[in-house]
Amino acid sequence: MIWVSSIIPYVSTAVVYQAILWYHQSRHLEKQLQKQKKQQSNPYVLSQLQQLLSTQPSLAGTATGQSLRELIALMAYVQGTDAEKQVRLSRELAFIQAYLDFQRKRIPTDASIVIQTELPTQIPELLIAPLLLIPFIENAFQYGIRTDAPCWIRLKISCNDSRLEMKLANSVVPKTSVLGSSGIGLKNVEKRLHLLYAHQHTLRVESDEQTYQVQLCMNLDTI
Repeated sequence: MIWVSSIIPYVSTAVVYQAILWYHQSRHLEKQLQKQKKQQSNPYVLSQLQQLLSTQPSLAGTATGQSLRELIALMAYVQGTDAEKQVRLSRELAFIQAYLDFQRKRIPTDASIVIQTELPTQIPELLIAPLLLIPFIENAFQYGIRTDAPCWIRLKISCNDSRLEMKLANSVVPKTSVLGSSGIGLKNVEKRLHLLYAHQHTLRVESDEQTYQVQLCMNLDTI
């Protein structure tokens, strides 16, 4: 039980983070990553976590068991959308909401840690490439949240007809490089946007030593 509890923070930052990053690349960008992905433990870890829940009934009603179920659901969505060029925007936003909920449970309750998020309640019938927004959100948590000093994240995703807008800002933990430190990098995210939404998006990134801000606007296809 101690082992299970101790892997939750590790799994969320190592396994989920890497799993999500693997799938953020377009087909043209991930040729080298495909070979690496097959050699990594993402499918293996997913099956092991599922087996852990099924063989440990005592976990079912615990916080650890709930965290494992949420983790499995996140990873399953990442894997399940790999072959899909587009998914319903409602599905993608549900995944983002689940990811935000999962992160909130991991972060200590502290007045100095402020996380403000706003997702649309009325979602138009639109399609979006899966896992396109999550790199920015993941990096906001990865490089903007700390427990030894005040920090914050502000996220707002809105829809107006077929236009989606994401505004994201976060504090910057000293001695970290947002996106660049992740191994994926802003350039690859921009390349994917260019490949999938050429002339259909605008991306503005501003940063300094204390703040990192992203504003992304996209025109999406209707269903």
